[in-house]
Amino acid sequence: METPLAAAHDFSSEQAKAYFADFLEDPSLDFVNDTFEYDTDDAAETAEALLAAEIVAAAIGNPAAGLPAEIVKAIKGAPNKKLMQRARTAVRAALEPTSTLAEAWAMGPDPTLSAVKNLLERLT
Repeated sequence: METPLAAAHDFSSEQAKAYFADFLEDPSLDFVNDTFEYDTDDAAETAEALLAAEIVAAAIGNPAAGLPAEIVKAIKGAPNKKLMQRARTAVRAALEPTSTLAEAWAMGPDPTLSAVKNLLERLT
C-alpha cells in the first residue's frame, strides 16, 4: 500500500504522477507556490508540498536523481527568496515528529526519510 510519504519521493507513484501532470499543464513557479497553501494535517497535501519542494530544488539546480526529466525541463524561472523559504518550511514541517507523515515513519525504516532530509539539504 502506498503511503503519502512514499508518494512524495516515489516519483512514479500515482499521486506524484498526478501532481506532475498538473504541473506540466501550468509549469510555473506560481503553480508550485500555490501548492504551499496546504493543510498540514493532511498527509496527501503534505506529500504534494514535498513534491513542490522538489521542483524548487530542481529550479535552483539541485534536482533529485529520480525526478522526471520533463519536469526539470519544464521549470520556468528561478525561485525568489519567499518561495525558497516556503519550500524549506514545508520540508522542515514534514520532518517534525508530530507531522502527519510521522506515523508512516514510525511504522518502520523508510528510505524516504533520508530522501526528505536530502531534499532539505538541497534546498539550503
